[in-house]
Amino acid sequence: MVNTVALAPDRIIIDARAIRLAEALHAHGVEPVPLDFSEVTKFPGGFRCATLPLRRG
Repeated sequence: MVNTVALAPDRIIIDARAIRLAEALHAHGVEPVPLDFSEVTKFPGGFRCATLPLRRG
């Protein structure tokens, strides 16, 4: 499972270590925005938890 945050229908934040995912997203017309999240993922949670969304859709 990969934890991500969608910025727009065609733009998504992913962990910078997810190289194959970035390539697959790009091949499908989605712009991956890599972010170094290695220190944060040492604790439970991921992008979704770290951004504390107020509204879930």
